[in-house]
Amino acid sequence: MAKKDKKKKTKEHKAKVAEKNDRKQSKKQKKDKAKNMEEQEEDIETILANFKKEQEEKVKIIEEVWSGPPSRRANATLTANPLNVNELIFFGGEFYDGARCAFYNDLYRYNIEKDEWRRITSPNSPGPRSSHQIAITPAGTLFLFGGEFASPNETQFFHYKDFWSMDMKTNAWEKLEVKPKPTARSGHRMTLWKNFLVMFGGFYDNYVDTRYYDDLWVFDTTEYKWTKVELPEQMLRPSARSGFSFIPCQEGVIMYGGYYDSMGEKEKVGFRAHCEVWMFDGAV
Repeated sequence: MAKKDKKKKTKEHKAKVAEKNDRKQSKKQKKDKAKNMEEQEEDIETILANFKKEQEEKVKIIEEVWSGPPSRRANATLTANPLNVNELIFFGGEFYDGARCAFYNDLYRYNIEKDEWRRITSPNSPGPRSSHQIAITPAGTLFLFGGEFASPNETQFFHYKDFWSMDMKTNAWEKLEVKPKPTARSGHRMTLWKNFLVMFGGFYDNYVDTRYYDDLWVFDTTEYKWTKVELPEQMLRPSARSGFSFIPCQEGVIMYGGYYDSMGEKEKVGFRAHCEVWMFDGAV
């Protein structure tokens, strides 16, 4: 019996050693693959610089009838145009085919009544992105803030903090150099209440550090000025989150849900999905 037990333990030991070696080999292969992918891929700053150069080479705004809807993608924006009740504005988004990731900066105007898509290209337009936010004023000025971008192999990641406007009558973009302004982020929410853009939350990730935000910002569309709303410490407020619903009403802005994931932070408390309802009172 002792010999059998010894043989059994030897086999188990060999199996554990083999499994351990397999894990090491698998980790090494993954590490080598990631390293090779990163070496083969352009630096993300080069990718964005090349894109900017391509945009600058365009000489005029072109509006063309498009054969069908935009290509498949996620995390784009689809916004009602207050100047035309039959029109929706579609911008950006991302698509992953299982191997490579693509980000877009194309803008489309969809006429519901005609079932017609029109693509707009401009010599000066925001870079490719997803999970950004857009809001349009009744006067026909579109505002865009933030979003995210990744290299094709997703080895490099970037968050935008740029702020843009577009004239819905001429399709002309303008980058707004307004300071102070919110920090780089995606997954935030921004909506129009009266003559103000109200923005809350979102997250920032640079592959080393992940941060979720609970800051509230207001942009005056008449004075072109961002203001960070500093609430009293004793006042109840929503916790940091991303991906929530944010809807204006007569009294202010209503927020529902969202999520928080601390896996990229030092103190890991896991993933949380929120189900509370909050309202930002415009009178505060």
